[in-house]
Amino acid sequence: MRYVAFIHSGEKAGFGISFPDFPGCISVGSTRADVVRQGAEALAFHVEGMIEDSQPIPRPRSIPDIRSDPDLAEWRDGADLEQVAAPRAVAGVYDFVAGLADTPGPHLFNPWFERDERHDASECSVDVRRRHLEHYLMARVGHAKYLLVAEAPGYQGAHFSGIAMTSERILLGHQERRGVLPRHVLPGLKPERTSSHRISGRSQAVRNRGFTEPTATVVWRTLRDLGVNPLEVVLWNAVPWHPYREDKGLLSNRTPKQCERDASKAHLQAFLKLFPSARPVGVGQVSQALLSEYGGVCSVVHPARGRGTQFAKELKLAVRQNA
Repeated sequence: MRYVAFIHSGEKAGFGISFPDFPGCISVGSTRADVVRQGAEALAFHVEGMIEDSQPIPRPRSIPDIRSDPDLAEWRDGADLEQVAAPRAVAGVYDFVAGLADTPGPHLFNPWFERDERHDASECSVDVRRRHLEHYLMARVGHAKYLLVAEAPGYQGAHFSGIAMTSERILLGHQERRGVLPRHVLPGLKPERTSSHRISGRSQAVRNRGFTEPTATVVWRTLRDLGVNPLEVVLWNAVPWHPYREDKGLLSNRTPKQCERDASKAHLQAFLKLFPSARPVGVGQVSQALLSEYGGVCSVVHPARGRGTQFAKELKLAVRQNA
């Protein structure tokens, strides 16, 4: 993964480098090789500050896109174009998300690379969900202390929000009365709805305010009650794609098959590598079994089926042990 840079050489000795995807990120060097090296360091420092401030990190644009952008004409004039490697944290997140593109079988919905033709609000819904996930993960790089890993996405949660154990209703600010705010999930990025307002067979509340998910509500409320910094927790699913029932359609859930769990192991390992200093916490038996291969895993019950109180007690203990 590489970002396009403009390299200008002046009448005097020396070169200057700047990045059209990151206005204000500039550097200089005495030779072309030197300015590229200095530019890479400046880019890493610039992005580090953006992550610290929870600002969205833009996806790299291609050289043809940069060449054809009319807003860059004056800036581009007289410049040579060079590609500079993205900082490791940025490349890690984007590569991880890109790696989720290949869904391993039927009756699995991929929220970040597949459109729900019947229930998505628009053709852009899949791009919105991918942007949500990328920013969610990026905002937690270098901050995460806990990785809460549940079983698999549900149609009321990540199917439309793009984020594990998080509902649209949380993202859109309809759980503020419970003390859960959109900025707790996506600091610095305005969330967007991806489900249609015209989903048949759904309640008026769902049509007006988006889907809500009991698990998401319990998890986020528990984190709030424990006083945990939202940026120190990353929510994920051991099986990243949404398993649905063939006879019921996309607005249904099912337990992931063993072959689907096996296909998820490489993605789970890649996820853990994004946050090497964080402690994995298995939420429910499926995720606990998959995480157990990596050792040192803390386990808590899944909050579904009236076990929210027990989940809160066990998570509180896990947080205390990691304090």
